[in-house]
Amino acid sequence: MSLAEMCDHEADTAAFARSIPHLSKPVIVAVEGFAIGGGFALATSCDLVVTHPESQWHLTEVKIGWIPPWGLEPLTARVGPIRAKRLTWGSEPIDGTEAFRLGVVDYLVPKDLVMDEATALGRRLSDLPPPAVSATKRYYAPLIAGTAEARDQEANRLFSDNCQHETAKATLSKFGVTV
Repeated sequence: MSLAEMCDHEADTAAFARSIPHLSKPVIVAVEGFAIGGGFALATSCDLVVTHPESQWHLTEVKIGWIPPWGLEPLTARVGPIRAKRLTWGSEPIDGTEAFRLGVVDYLVPKDLVMDEATALGRRLSDLPPPAVSATKRYYAPLIAGTAEARDQEANRLFSDNCQHETAKATLSKFGVTV
């Protein structure tokens, strides 16, 4: 892909992630191994996150030369701006225990129970009156998504600008992208 095509792809991915708070049903993510880069951002865009203590969480984009091009608004809603900035810099990976402590994760369970807990959580929510569940999502959506579309556009623009730097160019060249 060219840089312009990458930016378009990231914008499409951002739109998908931003749609999650506006769905009528809760979206539960189970992270059993790694949530890195876009996987981290996508997980934090979901309504509820289940993981285990040994899971690995890391935003690696800054290390390889650019800001994450989307997904920072839901992370900020989960952990606040100071912690979100620290996590976005990605100077060190965190495990599931730290992700839970910081508020990135909602449920921390033993490794062999992640899928079982996510499924049970889905069942518990599905037993609640659907109109009230949907209304709760609608109420909180603007508080969680906030100005995500505008912020994602800004992050995507910054991502494109960052890709002009030597570090980013070196990373991109490994994938056959020339800037």
